[in-house]
Amino acid sequence: MIRGNGHRQDFNKRWLGYMALVSILLCLCFGCGKKADSRSANKKPGSQLNIYALDWIRESGFEAAVIKEFGLKNDTAVNLRTFPDLTSLLQALEEDPQDSSADLVLGLDNTMALGDSLTRHFTPAEGIDRSAISYEIPQPDKSPLLPYAFGNLVFVYNQKMFPEPPRSFGELQDSRFYNQLAVCDPKSSGLGRGILLWSVTLFGDAGYDQLWQSLRKNVRKVYPRPSEAYDALRKGECSLMLGFHSTAAWIAELNPPENQFRFVNPQEGSFLYVESAALCVDAPNPKPALKFLQYLIGNKAQQQVIYKLGLMPVNGRTPLPLSYASLPLSIYSLNDRLSKYDPAANLSAWIRRWDELFLLRAGI
Repeated sequence: MIRGNGHRQDFNKRWLGYMALVSILLCLCFGCGKKADSRSANKKPGSQLNIYALDWIRESGFEAAVIKEFGLKNDTAVNLRTFPDLTSLLQALEEDPQDSSADLVLGLDNTMALGDSLTRHFTPAEGIDRSAISYEIPQPDKSPLLPYAFGNLVFVYNQKMFPEPPRSFGELQDSRFYNQLAVCDPKSSGLGRGILLWSVTLFGDAGYDQLWQSLRKNVRKVYPRPSEAYDALRKGECSLMLGFHSTAAWIAELNPPENQFRFVNPQEGSFLYVESAALCVDAPNPKPALKFLQYLIGNKAQQQVIYKLGLMPVNGRTPLPLSYASLPLSIYSLNDRLSKYDPAANLSAWIRRWDELFLLRAGI
C-alpha cells in the first residue's frame, strides 16, 4: 500500500511539472503573439500618397475598391480629400499651391481641360506604360493627363415609356417628350459641361442657344450631379436623359431586373467625354503617385471603372461584363469641331447663358 501511494505521489508530481511547463510555454507563445500584433499595429506604412478627387469617387465605392486596395497592396498610407465639384478642387490647388500637399488628382475631365488651362497645376507623368489605352482615346503629346475612363454622350431612355425614342435633337424637341428629360448642370458636373459643349459642337456658338430654348419645355429638372439624374431615371421621375452610352448597361449590371433602359446615338453625332488623372507639380510623393497611376490603368482597377463609376475603361484589354457585350467599341464623335469656337475662352459665357435660359422656367 505504501509503495502504491509512493507511485501515485511521483506521478502527481510529474503531472504537475508537465502542466507547469505547458503553462509557461503557452504564456510565452501568447505573449510573443501579442507583442508581434502590437508591433504590426504600430508599424508605419512605407510610403504616403495624397489624392484630391471628387465626392463621387468616395460615394461610388471607387475609393474602397481601388484606392484603399492599392494602399494595402503597396504598403502605402493613402489620404483622399474630396470636393463637391471640379471647380472647388482646382480652386483649392490654386489658393494653396504650397500647402495642398496633393500628389495627384482624379476626376479631371476633358470639358474642363481646355487649352493649356491645367498646365500650371500638373506635370506629365514620365515612365507610365500607356500601351494598353485604346487608340480611340485622345492622348495629346506632352499632356499631363492620364485617361482612365470615358463615355460617349447619347440619349438614354426608358423603352417601356418610349418604345419609339427620339433619334435626333430635332425629334427630342417634340412635345411628346414634355417634362421627361433629365440634364445635368454644367456649373457643377463634367457630364453637364459635356452636354453643353456637345450642343455648341453641333449647332455653333449661336445655334446652341436656340436648341436649349426649344428643349427647355421638355426638361423636367437640371440635376447638380449625374448620380441624382440616374436616381430620377431609375425611379421613373423622368424617362429620358442626356447621358453616357454605358449608363443603361451599367444600371442593368447593378440590378438585372432594371433592363428597361436603352440608348440612342443621335443622328447628328456624339461627343466623347474622358476622365483623367494627373500628377501635381512638385508632388511631395512622386514615386507612389506614379505607381498608383500605372495601377489605375491596369485591368483590376479598370474593371472598377465599369462597376463603380458607370463609365467605360480606357484599357482595351479589360474584360467586359455580359451586359456590356452589345455596346459599340467606338462611336463617331464631333469633339474636333469644338476648337473653332475657342472653348477655353468662351465656356464661362456659354454656361452663364445656359443658366439664364433655365432660370426663366420655374421649378428647374
